[in-house]
Amino acid sequence: MNTTPNRLGIIYGTAIVFFLIGIGLSFPLWLNSRLFPMVPVFEGMPLLSAPLDAVLLSLFSLGIIASLFSNSLIIRVTTAVLLLFLLLQDQMRWQPWVYTYALVLLLSLAFLPELRKKSPDSNRWFLRSFQILMIGIYFWSGLNKLNPGFTEITYRLMMSNLFGFSEGSILYEANWLGYLIPLVEIGVALGLYFPASRKPAVVGAIFTHVVIMAYLFTMGNNMIVLPWNIAMSLFVVAAFWGQEDKIVFHSTIGKSRKKKTQKQIAPWPVFAVVLLAWLAPSLRFAGKWDNYLSFNLYSDNIKYLYIGVRGAALDELDEKLEPYYLDNSILDEGETIDVFTWSLEELNVPVYPERRVYQSLAKHFCKTEPQDFMFIEYTLPFSAGEYEVFSCQAWSK
Repeated sequence: MNTTPNRLGIIYGTAIVFFLIGIGLSFPLWLNSRLFPMVPVFEGMPLLSAPLDAVLLSLFSLGIIASLFSNSLIIRVTTAVLLLFLLLQDQMRWQPWVYTYALVLLLSLAFLPELRKKSPDSNRWFLRSFQILMIGIYFWSGLNKLNPGFTEITYRLMMSNLFGFSEGSILYEANWLGYLIPLVEIGVALGLYFPASRKPAVVGAIFTHVVIMAYLFTMGNNMIVLPWNIAMSLFVVAAFWGQEDKIVFHSTIGKSRKKKTQKQIAPWPVFAVVLLAWLAPSLRFAGKWDNYLSFNLYSDNIKYLYIGVRGAALDELDEKLEPYYLDNSILDEGETIDVFTWSLEELNVPVYPERRVYQSLAKHFCKTEPQDFMFIEYTLPFSAGEYEVFSCQAWSK
């Protein structure tokens, strides 16, 4: 693994294998015939019906498998187009693990013309781009957790479920200790940047993934990200372990005595990764970039959705939705659908936490008896003053 081509092979192979595993574990997500509504990117976009949806998914899967054994530009481009169409059909598919693997596939495509020349410079630029992406994931994941929601909810759940500390114990109540977790992630990101500190940073990164996986086992939900955490561990080892080159944005050419030393600027895919992994996530704080595309994970500072149903609409509701009703409805008369639970149990992924997705769901339900629906957008924990209520008139325009 010491040579750059071997590292790139491991990175690309890991992305392909674990992408397929993720698709297999969330299979209903990738088909268009399901109870949970599709959320296309563009309103009015035609959605493939069965069996064409399965054909599209099969062609994409075959394409990325073929790309493991061939550097054909046609195969890589076709696969990228198929993936784009799959993602445009449904925003629920924009999961953080999908985004990570998709960026690896797109990076490979962007560098393919140069990589086929077997140029050492191209190999180094590809690896450098991936390193920038990985550092960005750890940095933003840590920074986004620096909020009271993480320390008051996720930290306490970890203390109770993972370590057995109960309410009232010192460690359970010491919320400030929760800030150590995101600081470790930020420290991992900084450690991966500097060659001298990469080995301990890699160990730290793997440790965080082990803790996350253990925590998920205790929670028993959102298990779809277990393979992603394994893949991330393989990624960080392949990209950084024993790799001592600095991350720079230029290369030196013309080192001989007869030639003047010059600086050659990095190719455009490097700056594209900087944009997507570093600059764009900062826009989340202004509400201009999505949470999952900003690596805002396990932070408990996102919005959730309940759908309140009563009257005639409740009688017309599909009986298959009953398992997703809250045990204690927040409506005096009617039922409350927990959208997060519905998404996890049917699609095996959490709902994509953006208001436009929630509004798309509202349009789906408000086609009949709009006066009998209400949409409650809230943050955890659900409590008075921490939620907003919207009607069909407000959200289904």
